Amino acid sequence: MLAAKKTRKYNREADMGTPSTGELFYMRMIFSSAKGSQSYKDIRTVDNVVYHTFREACFAKGFLGSDQEFVGALREANTWGTPHFLRKLFVNLLFMNTMERPEYVWQQTWRWMADDIVFNHTSQGYAANPHQNKLIYNEMTYDMEVLAVEFNRCYHSMTDEQASIFDNIMCVVASQLGGVYFLYGYGGTGKKFMWKTLSSAMRSNGGIVLTIASSGIASLLLPGGRTTHSKFSIPVPATQNSTCNIHQGSDLAELLQRTKLIIWDEAPMCHKFSFEALDKILKDIMHNDRPFGGKVIVFGGDFQQILPVVPRGSRSDIVHASLNASYIWNDYIGDGKLGQPNDGHCEITIPDEFLIMDFEDPIQEIIDTTYPDLLQNYNNADFLQKRAILASTKDVVDKINDYVLSLILGDEKEYCSADSVNKSDELLNPTFGVLTPEFLNTLKTSGIPNHKLRIKIGTPIILL
Repeated sequence: MLAAKKTRKYNREADMGTPSTGELFYMRMIFSSAKGSQSYKDIRTVDNVVYHTFREACFAKGFLGSDQEFVGALREANTWGTPHFLRKLFVNLLFMNTMERPEYVWQQTWRWMADDIVFNHTSQGYAANPHQNKLIYNEMTYDMEVLAVEFNRCYHSMTDEQASIFDNIMCVVASQLGGVYFLYGYGGTGKKFMWKTLSSAMRSNGGIVLTIASSGIASLLLPGGRTTHSKFSIPVPATQNSTCNIHQGSDLAELLQRTKLIIWDEAPMCHKFSFEALDKILKDIMHNDRPFGGKVIVFGGDFQQILPVVPRGSRSDIVHASLNASYIWNDYIGDGKLGQPNDGHCEITIPDEFLIMDFEDPIQEIIDTTYPDLLQNYNNADFLQKRAILASTKDVVDKINDYVLSLILGDEKEYCSADSVNKSDELLNPTFGVLTPEFLNTLKTSGIPNHKLRIKIGTPIILL
């Protein structure tokens, strides 16, 4: 009987040893300082202030932490994690029973955890009327007056070439006779500006335009943008016989039927089977054998940037997986020229003030011109941030860095990398096992430092 009583007493004390027991835990904590108390009210009194709970009295006594470490952890995670990850982290902290005031941590951090919810409501929205098509409702909730002002501003800022492209596309959209276009241009030539103008023109008049992109980052730059695989339910990976997972009569099928324009940015990044899958499903939904079911669709991108990723594929495999290797490419309208004076090729004269005319050593002259008085200012962060040298190849970058390092006084320190082949790759392909560390040390690729890193005290370094 005595052993049983001791066991029960031990368990009772253990149960009261964690914050999960609630007020019992905090009452026990404050007992040590509540001398002479004759009631529960006396125990909850601190500095002549009566608190409603023992927990609040513990905070007033300073027995409990401020939970700032948990707020700091969520603040740090917010700099790189998604709101979904932050919510999972907060739930894990709750399960650990280590926070003294979970509601305080929640009040300090809930806005970070709700960022994606706010974004979905503002940019894509949720249907207020459950009896309507939610997807169509979302596309019709844009502020037409604001978009009309935006369209007028964008349209009057267009060049002659951009205005000609815009007018041609809008004429086809107005006729709804269907057409497939590809807007080809290098980075910075105004493709995003064209998408913004087209979408604001359509939405300001109550029309539905779908703005999609091949990558998630590119889709965030589009007004109301989504990724192609998310919007059209394109299977991953797509094959020659793949079709989009869209059923006749579904909300998405009805949305596609009412869509007047589809804008697909960064199109060269997608495999040609993705375009062909969309072509098949639109023909089926629209009961139309014309390309993409007679819809007006505008692709955009630059074939000199990232092409489709073909695992372990050769150069020819990647080329044959590109959009211009698909049967759809034959349906594109136009020959790439609009007949304007600034179409085609031309020579650009670079002003003399941007040229270095007289020099003996080009590297030395470029550095002296870009960074005058370098030895007196190489420790000045503001001086370095206002200047930059753009090089065409990594070899030129290495030559410039070596020359600048030779100018800086002091002893040089050399650091070497430890290069090895990933064991998982070696198991999949035994030929990787013959690659020696000496060979790996000679490789120079973009985004990865060279094998040898030479620096001196005071040398400016950028950490990426």
